[in-house]
Amino acid sequence: FHYNVLAQAYNEVGMKNKVEEVYLKGIRHFPKESRFYVELAEIERSKGNHEKAQIYIEKGSSLHEDDYKFFFLTGKYFFDQKNYKKSK
Repeated sequence: FHYNVLAQAYNEVGMKNKVEEVYLKGIRHFPKESRFYVELAEIERSKGNHEKAQIYIEKGSSLHEDDYKFFFLTGKYFFDQKNYKKSK
């Protein structure tokens, strides 16, 4: 998808707000594309918005239950919350 390329280009030049806009637009046009949810979860996690990150993780993983990226993100989410038992 061209959304990923555009978001990466914005990221390379430091336009972080545009990166998020591109992924949100990608979701509007391709709501079943799990990569957008992964990237948005990482963006929210990096901003310290752990609850919002978890929403993107849950939505993306409900679309692709066997996608390892969501298992990894869920572990990172629980680790950030210092819930070490659930992060395993």
